[in-house]
Amino acid sequence: MMKTLCISLVAFYAAFAMVAPAGGQTSSEQVAVRADLPDLCTAREAAWRQFPSEEKLLVQLTCSALDAVNRRDRSALAALMADAWLVTTVSGKTMLSAKSYVLDAWTRPLPAGTKGVSRLIEVRASRIQGATGYVVGLILDRTTTVDSDECLTHAFTDIWQKIDGRWQWVASHESGLVEGPCAK
Repeated sequence: MMKTLCISLVAFYAAFAMVAPAGGQTSSEQVAVRADLPDLCTAREAAWRQFPSEEKLLVQLTCSALDAVNRRDRSALAALMADAWLVTTVSGKTMLSAKSYVLDAWTRPLPAGTKGVSRLIEVRASRIQGATGYVVGLILDRTTTVDSDECLTHAFTDIWQKIDGRWQWVASHESGLVEGPCAK
């Protein structure tokens, strides 16, 4: 994320998973606890009180990207992304000009009987310098089928740039994928 991830990307991440998030090890028990944390996009004001208003806007834009992916809304997601959007995945692979690929993957309908949702569970920083800003945090991706309930947590840094007077999402870096049981 958003970048919310559909099941195809959850499988993609699982294939290239790193064991430890940035900053150290996280056990499966910690991931399960994280699955119980509130969605900061829903909590809004209480979660964002620490940020100045312009930096709050970047967190809101990150939430808008997650919402677009959760709703499988290609046009809403595309409107947030710069044309030359790029991503570095949890495997370390950098995909330049990845907008079209990611739009396809993140907004593709899920298989019948599958639910996928991504939640912003932690904002570590939101800063702006000139026309460039970033949001750093943690996202929990949950995929539920009739047979399974899988949770993946990863750290992210989303880079935003003000282009023609409008904030556009120019890049995302994801790291530290941790797989664990979902909290009941």
